[in-house]
Amino acid sequence: MSAVTEDSNLTTDAVPNPRDENRNDFQDTPPETLHANSAFFNHKRLKQKLTRLKKTTSAFPGQATIININNSKDVHVGDTIYYNVSEAFETPKPKEYIEENSVIRNLFSSQEPVSRDDILFVSTHVNGTWQDVGRALDYSEGQIEQFVLDHNTYGIKEVIYQLLLDWMQNEPSRATKGNLSKVLWEKDQRSVVKRWSEKFL
Repeated sequence: MSAVTEDSNLTTDAVPNPRDENRNDFQDTPPETLHANSAFFNHKRLKQKLTRLKKTTSAFPGQATIININNSKDVHVGDTIYYNVSEAFETPKPKEYIEENSVIRNLFSSQEPVSRDDILFVSTHVNGTWQDVGRALDYSEGQIEQFVLDHNTYGIKEVIYQLLLDWMQNEPSRATKGNLSKVLWEKDQRSVVKRWSEKFL
């Protein structure tokens, strides 16, 4: 066996010699074997420490994962769920049911062209499903998204106004009060149609 220096970082593949029962501890063990044994156990202890460190530290210390989630509802990440109790017991307002009446039917049959005042009034009262109105007026998803990008700085009312203005200018033969009111009625904007019809009483 080659001689081992005093450097504790060195390791060896030497195996400890079995001791005789008659021998007293390491009394007859050569000094180089004793040193090899201590190097073996030092290496074993170091390996155990490294294993414990791996378990307690992150694979990438000093780094964090950031996740941004936009326009989402009921997203859950992790083991803990938090509930806002004050909002949980709010009773939703019942949806107003609006029946078609003679005034609304008169608006449906109107062939009068839509004016800027009309679309300004309508854009003020349209609810959150306004994209369905845009789709019914033959606007694609890309066009609707472009209106949002171009005019959202001034609020959603401006987006709706600009979309209806574009429709009025590019589809003059279709842009009548009757056609627009029918589309609004079919796309769950009945309260707008009711208000609009009452405006012209």
